[in-house]
Amino acid sequence: NVRISDCSIQAGDDAICVKTTPGFERYGISENITVTGCHLVSTSSALVLGCEVRQTIRNVIFEACVIQSSHRGMSINLSQAGSVENVLFSNIIVETRIFHDDWWGCGEPIYIKASPWTDMDSCGQIRNIRLTNILAHSENGVLVYGWKPGLIDQILFENVHLQLDKWSKWKGGKLDLRPNPGAHNGYNQGVIEHPTSAFMLYNAGSITLRNCQVSWKNKPSYFHHAVQYAQVKDLRLEHFNGEAADPDRYAAIEQSW
Repeated sequence: NVRISDCSIQAGDDAICVKTTPGFERYGISENITVTGCHLVSTSSALVLGCEVRQTIRNVIFEACVIQSSHRGMSINLSQAGSVENVLFSNIIVETRIFHDDWWGCGEPIYIKASPWTDMDSCGQIRNIRLTNILAHSENGVLVYGWKPGLIDQILFENVHLQLDKWSKWKGGKLDLRPNPGAHNGYNQGVIEHPTSAFMLYNAGSITLRNCQVSWKNKPSYFHHAVQYAQVKDLRLEHFNGEAADPDRYAAIEQSW
């Protein structure tokens, strides 16, 4: 039952972060939270749920916020046994760029990931997530990544307009999947080389892209498809508008990983 509104926050790490942290299980789940009317800058994630999720996080609304010069914009990073459900992101303007790898993130405006933090962790589920009326200018694409099938379901992107661009000095063409099993939160295994597509979707149940639009500005060679997906059980494109960064080389929509 938390309300945060009309704040201006500049943070070296996450700006606003919802968790159910190990060691505090006695306080129960995190629920009924609204964040509205905030201006946020972060060298990590501006708005984030996780990574520490020992119990459920649910019924969360992020509304009417402006995110600038951040490593990630809106993030659900589930790495433990709890679940994240019933989350709304709406009417948000977001600008994300790449910083040094020491900071988790890789310029993703929207990041939804479910994978265990360590070999000792299990992983809950992410479900019923809606992102509506989002204007994004970013150095990386939207990422939805499940460590295995059955962890992510019922994701809606509606009226999401994404412009891919490159302007920072840091190298692109990467995905950051940290934390994951391995030394230092999977530091060496978690940042991988990967072409950048506007929507990158892997291992999920139902995902809908409704009235979404993709455009490209500066186009380095690692900018590829408008939509790249694999192992998505039910992918629906409704009035989608966007082509590949280089239509002569890449298809707008590619089923691969």
